[in-house]
Amino acid sequence: MKRFSGLVVVACLPFLAASAAQAKAPPVAKYDCVISSNILFGTLGVLAGGKYTHRGTHGTFTTAAAPTKFKDGKVGYTIRFKGGSLNGISGRWYRASAGGGKTTYEIALKNPRDNFESIYCDKT
Repeated sequence: MKRFSGLVVVACLPFLAASAAQAKAPPVAKYDCVISSNILFGTLGVLAGGKYTHRGTHGTFTTAAAPTKFKDGKVGYTIRFKGGSLNGISGRWYRASAGGGKTTYEIALKNPRDNFESIYCDKT
C-alpha cells in the first residue's frame, strides 16, 4: 500500500510544478522604492524563485498566474510578500513607461494599515 501512495505522489508532481511555474513574477532586478512623492523607502531586490530582499531582510513573494486589468487601466499581476520587512504587504506589478519610449517595470505596494497604494518601486 505504501508503494501505491508513493506512485500517486510521484505522478502528481509534474502537475504541481506546472501550476507553480505559471505564476508570473517581476523581472529579477533591483527596484528603487519611494513613498508617494520621493520619500526613499529603500531598494527592493527581486530574486529568482519567488524570493526578495529589502533593508537587509529576506522573504518570499507570490504572484497571480493570470494578468489582471486594474481600475486605472494598467494590466499586470497581483503580488503578496511574506517574511522580511515587507511581510503582509500586497500590491501589483506591471510594465510601465520610463519616458523617451523606454519600457520599465513598476511594483506598486499598498500600505497594510489603510490599503492605500502609496509605495512605488521602479526597476533600476
